[in-house]
Amino acid sequence: MLNGPEIKGTYDGLVKGKGLMCFAGDAGTDNELVFVWQGYDLHLVVFAGETRLVKTTVNTLVSSEDVKLKRVFMDNYLAYVVESTPFNFELNNKYFKSELPIDHMTWDQKVANGKIFTVGINVNGRSITLPVFHCSKY
Repeated sequence: MLNGPEIKGTYDGLVKGKGLMCFAGDAGTDNELVFVWQGYDLHLVVFAGETRLVKTTVNTLVSSEDVKLKRVFMDNYLAYVVESTPFNFELNNKYFKSELPIDHMTWDQKVANGKIFTVGINVNGRSITLPVFHCSKY
């Protein structure tokens, strides 16, 4: 469309070398989640198994720079335990800011000292919570 609205891409506003890129769920399935956590914003890259082609974010209560994670092997799977956070928090059914609306999906996230770092999705009332199994510097 000529002279139409400009839509921002998935990586718009992200700064290389800052924050974490994290993975949860099973690749190629409806429960796959990939996100970049920079500052107080999570930028979704893959959500519910679908690659996001537009900027889709959710605000968290703690900056990624203030959370320390430790990778552990538990019950035959890899996960991260929160080693430290300024305070524990839990997001439940948080709606996204997105260039293209996805109001049938919401985000869950749990960050608590000594607990597994989990994220989750709720699609049309069906929820799943997943441990984050890999994070690396973005």
